Amino acid sequence: MKQHYWFRAKKYGWGWVPVTWQAWLIVAIWSAIFAGIIALLDLRFNGSWQGPVFSILIGFVWASVLIYISYKKGEPPRWQWGGKKGDT
Repeated sequence: MKQHYWFRAKKYGWGWVPVTWQAWLIVAIWSAIFAGIIALLDLRFNGSWQGPVFSILIGFVWASVLIYISYKKGEPPRWQWGGKKGDT
């Protein structure tokens, strides 16, 4: 049985690109939750130096969640320099 990936490997570089509706749904939900978290932090720490610090820390943690999901549901990660010869 062929493996069905939600995320395919990028053509150039390292990483993934969503290719199924499930992957796009994950990215949309992830983005909405992240925007909500940042908005709540802005309300809580308005004008304080703590807001940007917490935003950066939570951004790293939240990005790792999306990377983990992409790793589990995507093609194996590898560095790519483009397509095969003759591939357009």
